[in-house]
Amino acid sequence: MIIKEGRKEEVYKKYEYPIRIERGLNAFIEPVSFYDIVIEEPFFEKTGFKYLEPVIKNYYKDKNYKINDKPFTVPESRDFLISARQSVERLKNALQFFDVHNSKYSLKDFGQYVNKNMMDKFFNETKLLRVDYDAKNQQKIAKKQSEKVYEDENLLVVKPLSYEASCFYGAGTRWCTTRKDEPIHFNTYGKTMGRLFYIIFKNKTIQDPLYKVALFFKFTPKEDEKINFDDISVYNAKDDLLPFDEKIKFLSTLPNGLFETLVKNFETDQSKNASIKDLIQNSISEFENRNSNVVTDFPYKGDNIRIEFKNLVDNNTNNISFKFKYEITSDNNPKLYTSGKIYVEMDPSTMDVYISFYPNSDGTIKFLKNGDEHSTKLNFVSKYYRAPSFIVHDMLKELSTLMTELFLQVRPI
Repeated sequence: MIIKEGRKEEVYKKYEYPIRIERGLNAFIEPVSFYDIVIEEPFFEKTGFKYLEPVIKNYYKDKNYKINDKPFTVPESRDFLISARQSVERLKNALQFFDVHNSKYSLKDFGQYVNKNMMDKFFNETKLLRVDYDAKNQQKIAKKQSEKVYEDENLLVVKPLSYEASCFYGAGTRWCTTRKDEPIHFNTYGKTMGRLFYIIFKNKTIQDPLYKVALFFKFTPKEDEKINFDDISVYNAKDDLLPFDEKIKFLSTLPNGLFETLVKNFETDQSKNASIKDLIQNSISEFENRNSNVVTDFPYKGDNIRIEFKNLVDNNTNNISFKFKYEITSDNNPKLYTSGKIYVEMDPSTMDVYISFYPNSDGTIKFLKNGDEHSTKLNFVSKYYRAPSFIVHDMLKELSTLMTELFLQVRPI
């Protein structure tokens, strides 16, 4: 702690003149400088402020502030704050990667990039190294998040258990379940409505529409109802749905016993899905009968913030999905307020919960600062979260805790 504070104080003393002037320039909105925004970022504190000096040096090297400079107007100050926070966010993301992988960079010391005026090179290297790192780790992640159902020298059959695995094994196809930044399709077809199996022919090229084939098994209404061919859809790599006769022909060409293995695998998942549905519906009924809402209070910048989940507004018993109203309010700042709906979709077989803001994945928070109203958003990524249980009250309690952590990271403009 002493070392960290010492570094911070040393940097402040070294650049005190431009820091203090910059604070004065922003006095109409908030007396803040680029230095202040950097030291508020948790990453720099967690790394002992070891990157603080080169970051501040790089920023202020081209600033020619003078003591009699005219203060920024409100729009100018607002633009400064937005630009500064975006710069800090970009630096933080790059330095987080550099902190772990600096041995792969051409310069092992970040300060050297600053001293040699090579920040563009630093960001370019980070981008290239991150792409290489992600590519190497994508296969590892996909294997962990999928189930290999069958493999021989000519054929690989996998059941993707995550959107990431679906994208990896479905690469090169036009399947909607592999679209970039659109996990909703996989979450619908591969989790909520049924199961997906990807059949990959090792000896076929990408020019052959059947070099990869997707099988979609749809959950039947009843647990003990046997699946029939109408509940199975077969898509080629172009995302064309095979007609019934072509579907039967294709399935008949699979290795002996493979189709039966796929059916058994699916029926096991369907059995789990049906039994947990009853538990979830009982939990929803119990939640609806409660007289109290799920409430979480926490302090934030001098205010007492409350996140409150109110009544259930929609419930789909077939897909195990529902919406809750929520409100975020403040005791001391009546203008800090937002409300909306949370969309919750549950996958019984994996004990996961898909959570997103509804509609349009919007989590806007409004602030009142110095008489002006501003807004920002919770950095909430719509995705699957591990559920603590299928007790709805407990699940919402954990969700409110998650939203609290995100809220504490928000800096009002």
